[in-house]
Amino acid sequence: MRKISISFLAALCAFSGALPLSAQTIPLLPERGGHAATLLNSGKVLITGGANEGGTLKSALLYDPGTNVFTATGAMLAARGDQTSTLLPDGRVLITGGADGTIVLQTAEIYDPVTGKFSLTPQSLSTARSNHSAVLLWDGTVLVHGGTTADIFNPADNSFTPIVSTPVNRKSHMVTPLQDGTVLITGGYVGGISSNTAEIYNVVTKVFTILGNHMNISRANHTSTLLPSGQVLITGGFSGTSPHNETEIYDPVLKTFTLAFKMSDNRSNHRAILQGDGRVVVIGGVTLESGFLAADEVYDPATGFWTSYQSMIENRGGHTATMLQSGKILVAGGVTGNETLQSAEILDPITHDFTAIGNLNTGRNQHRATLLNDGTVLLAAGSLDAFNLKSAELFDPTSNSFSLVGSLKDARKSHTATKLQDGRVLVAGGKGGNLGDLTSAEIYDPSTQLFHLATPMNEERALHSATLLQSGEVLVVGGVQTGGDTTATTELFDPGTETFSLTGELFLGRKRHRESLLLDGTVLVEGGNYLANGVGGGDRETETAELYTPGTGLWSMVPDMNSPRTEHESTLLENGTVLISGGGPEATEIYHPDLQSFSETGLMIETRGRFVAIRLANPAWGSLVGHVVAIGGGIQGGSVFGGGQQAFDSVEIYDPATGEWSQFGTMTEARQNHTATELDDGRILIAGGVGRPFISATGELLDGPTPSPTPPPTPTPSPTPTVSPTPTVSPSPTTSPSPSPSATPLESKPLNISTRADAQTGDKVLIGGFIVTGGSEPKTVILRAIGPSLPLSGVLADPVLELHNPDGSVVVNDNWRDSQETEIAGSGLAPTIDQESAIIATLDPGLYTAIVYGKDNATGVGLVEVYDLDDPNAATYLGNISTRGYVQPDDNAMIGGFIIGEGGQTGQVVIRAIGPSLTTISEALRDPTLNVYNQQGGIVAQNDDWQDTDGDAIAATGLAPTDPAESAVLADLPPGAYTAIVRGKVSSAGVGLVEVYYLP
Repeated sequence: MRKISISFLAALCAFSGALPLSAQTIPLLPERGGHAATLLNSGKVLITGGANEGGTLKSALLYDPGTNVFTATGAMLAARGDQTSTLLPDGRVLITGGADGTIVLQTAEIYDPVTGKFSLTPQSLSTARSNHSAVLLWDGTVLVHGGTTADIFNPADNSFTPIVSTPVNRKSHMVTPLQDGTVLITGGYVGGISSNTAEIYNVVTKVFTILGNHMNISRANHTSTLLPSGQVLITGGFSGTSPHNETEIYDPVLKTFTLAFKMSDNRSNHRAILQGDGRVVVIGGVTLESGFLAADEVYDPATGFWTSYQSMIENRGGHTATMLQSGKILVAGGVTGNETLQSAEILDPITHDFTAIGNLNTGRNQHRATLLNDGTVLLAAGSLDAFNLKSAELFDPTSNSFSLVGSLKDARKSHTATKLQDGRVLVAGGKGGNLGDLTSAEIYDPSTQLFHLATPMNEERALHSATLLQSGEVLVVGGVQTGGDTTATTELFDPGTETFSLTGELFLGRKRHRESLLLDGTVLVEGGNYLANGVGGGDRETETAELYTPGTGLWSMVPDMNSPRTEHESTLLENGTVLISGGGPEATEIYHPDLQSFSETGLMIETRGRFVAIRLANPAWGSLVGHVVAIGGGIQGGSVFGGGQQAFDSVEIYDPATGEWSQFGTMTEARQNHTATELDDGRILIAGGVGRPFISATGELLDGPTPSPTPPPTPTPSPTPTVSPTPTVSPSPTTSPSPSPSATPLESKPLNISTRADAQTGDKVLIGGFIVTGGSEPKTVILRAIGPSLPLSGVLADPVLELHNPDGSVVVNDNWRDSQETEIAGSGLAPTIDQESAIIATLDPGLYTAIVYGKDNATGVGLVEVYDLDDPNAATYLGNISTRGYVQPDDNAMIGGFIIGEGGQTGQVVIRAIGPSLTTISEALRDPTLNVYNQQGGIVAQNDDWQDTDGDAIAATGLAPTDPAESAVLADLPPGAYTAIVRGKVSSAGVGLVEVYYLP
């Protein structure tokens, strides 16, 4: 039995360099915009639906990063665009709603990657939905949200359950799961006017609560990206007459939005993706000045600045942007002007170069993209010009190709697609062409690659939202209904029964809103449009926000955002706050869940809506992990075609540490209403959308800056050991019972280790233990002690690093440039500040301990890291990792990240949080709790007392904790980056231990 290595989502390499243009795009046929793109567990990307000049599409494509080709997979059962596409925990993809022409869809479908077919969920959404949202919640359910209603999809029975209506009827909003399990919903159109409101959905109580603090800018079709700090970066979006370049930071602690630095380009209908190093790339979209954008910008949370990069090959908006498992970004489809794009391209975060890949099987606009458990991305439905699509396709990151999968039953756009906990995807509602707004919902089963109808929703809806709740249900919220009314109803989808049930109503019916699952399980819904029936009337944007509490099924208003927003983005940041971006003003906002308030953060470079915002989570992004990228988008308005509805090709990135946006690069095509999906390897798949002038059938990829593991660096002799300043004796890491043989090259092998905690003195220093095992060959590693570069307050100003060898010798480093400067710089992993420490050593198999403490007994939050510099297929590996530190409440929890490496296999792990059994420690953590998050910020598993869940199975592994108050989870995880957070129950403090074991 092997203990997996741990790697905190931190800097892997520093970014530098200009952005070379991609040479060509990848064919995306049929062309599409308004489609959906989802990264599958296989690493492929599923692209579904959308629309082009021929109508709404049923077709689906698979993009294979290995071949850079899109291939057809099974078609959806309904043509749909503006649907949602959500990767379920079991690897299937849920596609919800959308629209087929003017008909908003209520159906949802499930795509099964195994069969490549779609099947309708037995129960439809509670109402037809399009331009809604769907979010995977920590409990494995999916919250589908739009208008004033929401549904919870339960993957266990493929059912939808309506929940309490949301306070605000919004569409084209953004929904972002926060680190506390709640969901932030920002902006969107409320009555046709972009809103600055935001709300929180509580997964436990099933209640939406309007935030008292509003975003600073009203926006819809913006992006909202969860940063590693837990804050949310909100970028661009449309408000009034033009998109915005203002950005905001939402702080979940203060529940406030704060304006950040502006992006270079105003944009809406763009895409924002959080990179592995914490930066955010914003791609494409629509801008008033230049139409559809090909430019991308990168936001660095550490500085708050935006950096602009060169263009994509094609301008596009309404596209999709999907982060691939490699860290690259696939940008697919969308529209530019009146043309639906047939191309896709790849954005490489190392150079911020977008690489064109094969065309989608059809152009897609207003589709949905869902990352599946196998690493592929499901793109479902959408529209192609005047027609809604039933088709769906898969993007395969290994071949960079798209392939069609089973079609949806109903053509739809502006739907939601939510990945359920079992890996299936719920597609709910949307616009169904002549059928009006849809009640239908479909389930995509990745194992069959087919959609099947679920029970219809109780209400028709499009432009709604859907969020996967921690319970595994999906909350479907609001949206627009046939005739133009926004609905305040919300529904819960039960995956087990595939049925929807109504839950509490919103205070304000809304469409084009956004929502976020917050860390506490509530869901924040903010912004969007509502139908104003009074004087002036019309479709108005709203700044209101509401919070849904799953336990009660009720919504509550929270303070308004600072500005109305619609078609914005809402992104859960690492610290649990939510970034609200776009959809109105240039300013972005941060929602602070603890204060239930919004505060302004940096201004986006482009004011944009209809874009995608992604928080970079894959370690391939190095120092950009936790940043939020806003990809594409365009100028907001009633239509994405013609006139001023111009897509952006730009991408900008938000830095949660500084609250600033900076240019990040340029896509090969301008696109809005596209999808952008982070793949398991860290790349981002951007697909479809509306560019200039047609709906895009193209996709592109943005690469993550992964340091090359081969060839290995020239082994450097370990420095001569020096005398240690008498640190506390570290506990030797416990060896795994019954060690397994070393992995074959095809196995998803463990990679890297790291943990962040409060480093104090004595027993409370930060200690990481690991074993070099699996063979007889030595292994070259780099160890780092990070402090001042962390985007936090109260950090370790001058960390000291010790490496304790099996023979008792100790290697010490204070400032990394003092010794081995050349070797460390050559590794690509040099710390960014001289006061931080690093050691490169070639280690024989054995037990090792890394200790981090402050110089001159200083204290503060620090990070201990160990990176494997050898060939990933080497027999020896880093194993049996136990990191010990002082656990405190809130931001000073112990945070460990771990990576399951490439190989295409799902890895079974046991993750433990230890406290009471540390009997030799005077201040041991008495009752630890454990939460595990995936790279999208969704909760994979949580536990308080290990015997409560899977107790027998955990005991059978031989790794059960010795104290019943300690925590453990047993999980099957696909390749990718994960975060384990250890806290004390009831905000208690003490010394704790986080461990991750890999069971091959």
